[in-house]
Amino acid sequence: MNFNIEVFKKICHVSESAGEKAVYSTDSSGITGSALAVAWPTDYEQLKSLIRAAAREDIPVVARGGGTSLVGGAVPNRAIVVDLSRMNKIKKLFVGEKQVVVQSGVVLGKLNESIAEFNLEFPVNPRSHAVCTIGGMIATNAGGLQPSRDRFMKEWVENVTFIDGASRVYTLDKNEMKRFVGSEGCCGIIIEATLRLIAKRHYS
Repeated sequence: MNFNIEVFKKICHVSESAGEKAVYSTDSSGITGSALAVAWPTDYEQLKSLIRAAAREDIPVVARGGGTSLVGGAVPNRAIVVDLSRMNKIKKLFVGEKQVVVQSGVVLGKLNESIAEFNLEFPVNPRSHAVCTIGGMIATNAGGLQPSRDRFMKEWVENVTFIDGASRVYTLDKNEMKRFVGSEGCCGIIIEATLRLIAKRHYS
């Protein structure tokens, strides 16, 4: 495999420093792989260009959210790690409809902080809420600390938009996306999603 990082540096910020590759070669599972480089796209166009370049160069890519996976979901095998943390915009909030459109890199804790003033929250609340991202939660069908009450991600996602390895973009509605949620990134990289919210809960 011939890897030319200059191809990718023309698209977005990319690093092949030994320190960053070491950090991104593992996740919370403790499983260790091998990162060729780390890329930080900031928007859809950069992500699409990155995937197209990787396909041309025959280089695999692995998406990474907060790196909180306990099963090695973000561990690369001689691949470029695509860190989605800079695709972190809360795009639209529909207060009356209790829905929000977010990019995949939005951190759950930040989302709930931003919508608290509207007396809203997203109910799936894992232990890693301070660092886990919405894209990662969808990819793993994350559950909350009380899953019997809050259920799992697939119950709260209205639609999801993702891009596959051929840079084709799909938007799946509530019924279509249930097989996609929990697929661990095998079908593509999540770009954004629409989530259902609930009235903020107050604990005594």
